[in-house]
Amino acid sequence: WNPDRKSGEKIAECRLGDYVWPQIRTWSPDNGTLALSSARGITLLRSPWNKPDRTIVRPHAATTLAWSPTDALTLASVENGKAYLIHLTTDDHTATEIPGIVLPASPGALAWSPDGKELALATRDRKVIVWNLEKSKPTFILTGHTRDLNAVAYLADNKTLISGSKGGIRFWDLEKASLRGTLLNLSNTGWLAIGPEGDYRCSDGGEGRFGIKFREDGLQELRPEGFRITFGWKNRPEMVQLVGQ
Repeated sequence: WNPDRKSGEKIAECRLGDYVWPQIRTWSPDNGTLALSSARGITLLRSPWNKPDRTIVRPHAATTLAWSPTDALTLASVENGKAYLIHLTTDDHTATEIPGIVLPASPGALAWSPDGKELALATRDRKVIVWNLEKSKPTFILTGHTRDLNAVAYLADNKTLISGSKGGIRFWDLEKASLRGTLLNLSNTGWLAIGPEGDYRCSDGGEGRFGIKFREDGLQELRPEGFRITFGWKNRPEMVQLVGQ
């Protein structure tokens, strides 16, 4: 479908069959090739888009696909919990496994940095690994999530990485290798933003929806007001800046 025209224009239709999953897909950086996960591996579509161009046969179907933003011959995939770099050639391909990492079966489990030099990987043990492709080793291993991860994404500045779980998302500063802040979903009724020093800001009525846990005579929990009275701690919401959408 060509969206350039005001009303849109249908270019072609391709019948993929029952064993191709269009929801797991990625475009090449020149927008000339669409890669789709299939039971046999990775199916490639190219103009005139009316039939598959070829299928890259893989031992397992891909649960995640992401094309390099700078290299039209390299894409990343997650297959059976393992991450691979797929290097395309004229008639075939080669695959390189990123070792020692087990990823969830989520379409957002990996993401390329905007400059194409690194991959962010969400792992099943709730870590976020930033993998340097040239050095073939992690640049950062970021920890702190308490729920299973399902997505990672870079901001366009190439300095901020976002990781998401079912409970919320974390913002990582890649220049300082530190946590910039956390945005939590309060059971779909509000939000809570937390700065790295514990200062917070929340939606209207949000303070009645969460507690602060602390270790004193075992693990205890108080509502924010009770915590302030007991320990004399003062929240500084001005330290938590929300920018944009």
